[in-house]
Amino acid sequence: MKIRGIHVRVGEKPEVIEFENTYQEYRRLVDGNIEMVFLDKSTVMFCNEEGKLIGLDGNRMLENGDIIAGDFVIVGDNGGEESISLTDEQIDKYMDRFEEIERYIVVDIEDDYDMEELL
Repeated sequence: MKIRGIHVRVGEKPEVIEFENTYQEYRRLVDGNIEMVFLDKSTVMFCNEEGKLIGLDGNRMLENGDIIAGDFVIVGDNGGEESISLTDEQIDKYMDRFEEIERYIVVDIEDDYDMEELL
């Protein structure tokens, strides 16, 4: 089954995409093992679980100061086991939120990763 989400690639503006709602497709979109991060109660982001460890370029910073390394995809969450398509409101919200292309140098990402290790 296909769902609608937002794909945010490093150094690019976000793009609304339709894709198969499968584990393999999420892995393809983030180029590796996936990690799920809740953005709010009904929206999740899937990113590369090892992005910082393997040296992927920094993409965007979250509100908590965490820098996401590598590409990520945003989808809806209904509190169940499966991801769902984003609503038009969610698309507007997160297209605006991640519209600005952000650039991070390796030191920014390493510092962010080191801070996580200390917590």
